Amino acid sequence: SWLRARQARGRWLVRIEDLDPPREVAGAAGRQLDTLAAFGFVPDEDVAWQSRRSDLYQEALARLLQDGRAFFCHCSRTDLAAMGGVHRACVARQPRTDPAVRLRVADGQMAVGSLEAPGFGTSVSPLLDAAAPMPAADWPPRAASGAA
Repeated sequence: SWLRARQARGRWLVRIEDLDPPREVAGAAGRQLDTLAAFGFVPDEDVAWQSRRSDLYQEALARLLQDGRAFFCHCSRTDLAAMGGVHRACVARQPRTDPAVRLRVADGQMAVGSLEAPGFGTSVSPLLDAAAPMPAADWPPRAASGAA
């Protein structure tokens, strides 16, 4: 990702996904950053620690919900599996106390990957437009800054 950012005359950004404290090894992220720096890989901006960005994620989720691009869902993993993992609407038979927020998947689109939404107790799936395949050279998608 560093080389691709440099090639595109972009910035190289580093994000630490520190959202699962029980599974984190104390000091591991710092050692990883130190190792990157030892090899000359220094981010062009401050490191983004996901655990410190909850307000940004909640604002984004609120916009998605308000715009109708996401919905609260009470489905279980079994419900989702029965639908092949592509979720177009909540089909739960019973409400949950901790519903997820799911991105609305329109016909012709399929879900790819997932994102955790800290402080919201939810996961969100980004979308890929199945009708407009992405050339291999454009995968993975990158931020406008040139970061991968």
